[in-house]
Order: sequence, then C-alpha cells, then structure tokens
Amino acid sequence: MSAPVTLTFQTDHEVTEANAVMGVCGSLVELGMWNQGECMAGTKGAQGEWNVTVKVAPSMSFQWKWVELASDGSKVLLWEPGDNHRTNTGTVDKTIVSNWGKQREREFPKGTSVTTAVRFRIHYYASGGDRLAVCGNIPELGNWQPAYCTLGDRLTKGNWQVQVDISQNRHFQWKWAIINNGTMTQWEGISKNRHDFVGDEEITMFTSWGSEFTTALPVKADCSEVWKERRDTDLYQLQPANASQSFLAYCQSGWTHIQRNDMDEVGTPFGFDRDWMSYKNGFGTPSQSPYWIGNDKLYQLTNQHQGNYTLQITIWTKYRSHSIVYDGFYIEDESNNYRLHLGSKISGDIEASYLLSHAGAPFSTFDKDNDKAVTVNCPSRWQAGWWYTDCLTATANGGEWGRYRIIRATMAIRQ
Repeated sequence: MSAPVTLTFQTDHEVTEANAVMGVCGSLVELGMWNQGECMAGTKGAQGEWNVTVKVAPSMSFQWKWVELASDGSKVLLWEPGDNHRTNTGTVDKTIVSNWGKQREREFPKGTSVTTAVRFRIHYYASGGDRLAVCGNIPELGNWQPAYCTLGDRLTKGNWQVQVDISQNRHFQWKWAIINNGTMTQWEGISKNRHDFVGDEEITMFTSWGSEFTTALPVKADCSEVWKERRDTDLYQLQPANASQSFLAYCQSGWTHIQRNDMDEVGTPFGFDRDWMSYKNGFGTPSQSPYWIGNDKLYQLTNQHQGNYTLQITIWTKYRSHSIVYDGFYIEDESNNYRLHLGSKISGDIEASYLLSHAGAPFSTFDKDNDKAVTVNCPSRWQAGWWYTDCLTATANGGEWGRYRIIRATMAIRQ
C-alpha cells in the first residue's frame, strides 16, 4: 500500500463571521465528505494566513471548498462562493494556496521555495556613512533585529532601493531604518508599522520617510504603462512581454529613457567607447551619464509592439537645445546585429534626414564593425557604438549630429 501524502491548504482570507475559524470541506473522508460537522478546521499562522493540514491517500482526485466554521467546528457558518476546487492528491507532500472565491490555486510540492522579488523605494538624503535599510517581522527582513535588516543601495543621489526575495502569499510588517557601520542609529518615525502582502507578482513599494502610506506598483512592460498608474518621474522596474527578467529604467511622462551622454564643451564623449557585449547588456545608471539601456532590452521593448514606438532625441549645443521625434522605431535582434528601423519625422526642429540616413543600418562597436566604411573603423573614429553607415551623419553617442557639434544628448521611446 502506498504511503499517504500530506496536503496543506493555505489562504489569507479574513473571516467575516463572528468567532469563526477557517476550514476545508470536501469529498474525501479526511475533509468530512461534505458533512458540515466533520469539516477540517484550520489554524492561523504567524503571518495571518490560515492553514489546514491533512494526510490522505496518494493519486486521488477530489473536490473541496473553503468554509468559515463555528469555533468548535460543529457547523459551517459560510461556504466559499463559486464552483468547487478540483485537485489530485498526487504522490508528494504539497501546499495548495488559493484565494477565497477564486477557482485558481497554486500547488507547491514540499521542498520548493517559491519567492517573489519585492523592492522598497524611498527618496532620502542620507549623510556620512548612513545607509537606508528595511526591517520587518519576517526572516528576509531580519525579524526586527537591526543587525539583520536588509541594507539598501543608493540608485541616484537621494534615491534608495532595497531588493529582497520574499516567500509568496504572506503578510508582513516593516519600516525603514538608518544603519551606520552595522549599527542602527534611527528608526523611521511612524506611529505603526506598515502592513503589506506578497503574492506571486513582482512589486515595488514606493514610500516617503515618516509616512505610513505605501504605493505598491507591479512591474510594468514599459514607462507608458507606468504613466497610466503613477505619474511621477522616477526609476521603475520594467519587464517587456518577451523578456525573462525585469530591469531598472528611468521613466518621465510615459517616456522610457534609453540613453544619456554628457560631454565636455567641445563634444568629446565619455564612457561610450565600449565593446559589443557592453552595448548588448547595457551600461551606466538610468538618468545619469554615461548610460545605454542595452540593445537586448531595447529589442525587447520595441518588439512587444513592433512599429508602435516613437523615438525622441534631444541634443544640446553650446547655445541651445534641439529635438526631433520619429515614429515607427524598433530594432532587430542580435542575430541581425540590432538593425535600426525608423518611420518618419513627426515633430522637432532638426532635419529628419540626419538619422533617417542610418535607417536599416546594423549596430557597430569597435570590436564588431558592421558599417559600410572600408578604410576606417567608425566606432573607433567616433569613440562610440552606433548604427553607422559610411561612418555617419548623426550619432548621439559620439558627439556629432549633422551640422551640430553637441555637448549632451538624450534618447527616449514611448508607445
């Protein structure tokens, strides 16, 4: 006879009936055979979740529902609405996680550790050796022990982020702290801890020091989606539809910034004379120079809605700024050397032909020169990777844009 398996049912549903406890009723003997007085009552966990654990025979199909039970288990006070859940007991111990009234459940076999990436963000100007950290009542956040709080990273001046993987489907409490050389020097001054929940979707928690209010923003496909929900110019986590992981980007009024190049007064570029792999993966910090988002990321962004992105290029000379916007922007993948595609000029005070003459050109770097020039390596000549043809009429990375000698350039895209 096969050994029994242990099933743990889990939900974060809060009971609505007075003096009730959560339980599970179902078609198995261990779940009461749908008899109200024999349902299996649950216990409440440390994070506010309800757990019902039973040992059952393996490889059996069954149906079940959550219920709110009288505290003595004698009767059902409230049945879960909707259709029954349908599950197979399987052959290994597992946890079955579901939400009240939702006929979608997730099964986690014993031994698996399922986590979600959670990012905590705050604007705070720390001084000296101070670092921002997040402390909380779960192991991933140190269990309120200052020595084990999770330290943050300074993204830009006054902009901090803590990233941590937290076990899914759990409630937790947390607050910010200031850590200096491993010692907690100041707790955030809020009257009560923040209470949040981690599901199965990556989120960023935006907060202000001393405010109990939290804005939880799931990872978006691009900055135009961020703009629909949160209009602040800031750094956000993006994950295009065809990308396997998310990345940090600078969003401004729905525009995703893909490049920034600050040069000296004679237009000498700094930090853009890089190899193919650097341009493939990206380099720098969003919103600061030198920055290139990465050709793989740019391909992922522009090909989730191919041809529906506009490209905005802004350049500065010693005297003033100029800009131009093209429609129909996207690039091909690495196997096609990130070939450039452009539509037509839709606005701006720069001649459209400068960049349109590069349309159809593959990307080039000093170690992978794909341009048409025979006697010169264009990326080496202009100290930057770009979509060169016979060297150029325009490169925002190399300091020349047609008749303009530029000292700064930015590039951004938007649906």
